[in-house]
Amino acid sequence: PDSVTSIGDHAFMGCRKLTAVTIPQGVTELGAAAFLSCSGLKSVTFLCDLETLGDHTFRYCSALESVVLPSGLKAIGVGAFSNCSSMESIHLPDSLLDIGIDAFNGCIALAEITLPQGLTSIGQAAFYECKSLTEMVIPDSVTTLNTRAFEYCTNLEKVTILGGVTVIKQYTFDSCYALKSITIPQSVKTLEYGILYNCGKLTE
Repeated sequence: PDSVTSIGDHAFMGCRKLTAVTIPQGVTELGAAAFLSCSGLKSVTFLCDLETLGDHTFRYCSALESVVLPSGLKAIGVGAFSNCSSMESIHLPDSLLDIGIDAFNGCIALAEITLPQGLTSIGQAAFYECKSLTEMVIPDSVTTLNTRAFEYCTNLEKVTILGGVTVIKQYTFDSCYALKSITIPQSVKTLEYGILYNCGKLTE
């Protein structure tokens, strides 16, 4: 109902027959694992001005196909969409600052995502095993690419890192087998071990 302002941790966890959810306008807090393992959930509509998406909120929502996040969202929590294996696209708002650890880990169908200018942090293994991604542009507001952020993105062919990144941590692009081109800017000072390990098609 419209009267709801907070949805607590684990509130709908394991509701496997749930197919659609609308988060009403008054909601300011969406708790950890609120919809975890709602394996029949296909659509989520946000009418609220949520600033933070809790940890593991939609993890294992394996039927979820696409999501448009609320316009004021600033942070996506740890594992928020991890193993949403049917999700093909997600719209990230311009307000977003932080993508948490494992946020999209195992989203094997995810093919369409644009990182907004203003994003500052991409967490460890955030896009691990996103096998349908083919191209990625890292905005210049990001300063660090964290460990295994894009590991096993096996169809990723082109990566453009704009001028803000100073550190690329270990195994960031490990086993991106299709990767042919990566642009590393002058701003980068540290390349840690294994960042392009097993990228056998890399030519430039």
